[in-house]
Amino acid sequence: MKWVDILKETITQGRVKEIEDIDIDIEDDDCNRKLQRMYNKLKNYNLLLEERWKAGWPRYAEYFAGVKHKTNNETNSFGIYIDEEQSDMYSFPVFTESTIFIYNPVPEPVACKALEILESHQKTHSDGGGSQNIKTYYFEHDGVTWEILRSFNFDYQDNNNSLAIGKEGEDQNNPQIWLECGKTENLSLVSMIKTEA
Repeated sequence: MKWVDILKETITQGRVKEIEDIDIDIEDDDCNRKLQRMYNKLKNYNLLLEERWKAGWPRYAEYFAGVKHKTNNETNSFGIYIDEEQSDMYSFPVFTESTIFIYNPVPEPVACKALEILESHQKTHSDGGGSQNIKTYYFEHDGVTWEILRSFNFDYQDNNNSLAIGKEGEDQNNPQIWLECGKTENLSLVSMIKTEA
């Protein structure tokens, strides 16, 4: 064996030993990382309703208008409205799809409890009602009470799947984590379209 090969082997073994000596507990923030991955998926999600509208809406497209709403870097939504020339009710959406994505790390036990609730929580309401049907769970950690809000509704008109985490008593519209995807339709508005007699 040449001295160069011996030196290379010694250097490589030394580096491996250095890496083995570093004590990293990868599991310490596993729940927060899962919540952050959910956040990234929602943040980068392309709204299907918008894609279908842009691809060429099916029959009766002349009665509708698509409108993109992006209020800030934490929400994304798209609505299809009755064209204002077709009805006096044009300001109300017939179909909507939206996502909300806010992520600020919370203590790991709180994040893990939220994931546990996310997996075990049953449907919040069976008759629609979407984001208004929220169940609040309370979780105590290091002397702080956390509110974990969960909404999970699905029916033919109103679908909502959300998880929000914040400290008790703080503004529920500004939680540390808010992950939500929702889709709604209001077909009763279609009956208000002006048609030729």
